[in-house]
Amino acid sequence: MSRIDPDMLAVRDLPPGQPEPTDESVSRTWHVVTRRLATHRPPSRRWLVPVTAAAVVAALVVGGVTLLAPDRDRAASAPLTTPQVMDRLIDKAASIEPVQVPKGQLLFVRTVMTGNPDQPGRHTSEIWFDGETIMPLRTRTDGTDTSIDGPDKPGSMAEDNRNIVARGGSLYYPTPRFLADLPTDPAALQARLETETRDAFSRPKFGPFGPIMHLAAMFARSEPRLSPELRVGLYRLIAGLDGLAVAEVTVDGRRCWAVGQADEHGRSVDLLFDAETGHVIGERYVGWRDESAPPTPEPEYDPERDRQLVWTFAVVSDTSRTE
Repeated sequence: MSRIDPDMLAVRDLPPGQPEPTDESVSRTWHVVTRRLATHRPPSRRWLVPVTAAAVVAALVVGGVTLLAPDRDRAASAPLTTPQVMDRLIDKAASIEPVQVPKGQLLFVRTVMTGNPDQPGRHTSEIWFDGETIMPLRTRTDGTDTSIDGPDKPGSMAEDNRNIVARGGSLYYPTPRFLADLPTDPAALQARLETETRDAFSRPKFGPFGPIMHLAAMFARSEPRLSPELRVGLYRLIAGLDGLAVAEVTVDGRRCWAVGQADEHGRSVDLLFDAETGHVIGERYVGWRDESAPPTPEPEYDPERDRQLVWTFAVVSDTSRTE
């Protein structure tokens, strides 16, 4: 059958006034295509011929001369690359408005932890932070109140924390002043963070994921308060980290991106981004179960043995309120 065969033209060209080919044209075309394909197929594969021929005719009728629909479907379902995922998250970051904590109000943070081998099961930590100083006013673990390291005795951790807050805050005590003073340019932001955590970054046990670990500490106490400009800068900083990898995961029924880096032992620390909203909702530690085990290039998350923390936030009026 040639390109100018009248029956093929009837199927392909669909002239004005004739919305679809005649049954006779389609039938003749189908039989011709079937015979042509059958003569070129080995006998053992002739059972494929009717399906193939029908697909050819269907493609001609629906797409004219275009036979690329299957390729388009495959391209649409192809997994996103790490840069593509980060670009999407950066776009979302630009439109996330910060949550304001009015004077006299508190920032309530609930953290749900799973996968801790030392504490199997699901555990909940609740902390009420002063809205201005980010000092904890009350803590509760699995429903039981716990100590807040006080009073401020000389040399105590509580005294150290208050001194940090008095100086403007830190990654671990991200006061409004600290967040406002952070640069938004990714390069300047990374330099500032490295200065803030110079000693911690140099510790060998943190491997290549020191930046992720320390950013997670800041997100855990300030995530909803970030300005769009600072959030975009932080996401761009993350996107530029060496060896960054992403994986699509489900967290409490939500579609998320786990974004992190792995070391030579296959261990990684990941930030969990809600794929719909762009918020950072938690962190997870993958492959930290046995440091003596052989390296694993692509460790798989084990919900029973890999620690995961998921955060939720609320602005409340006092330490008896949770939402």
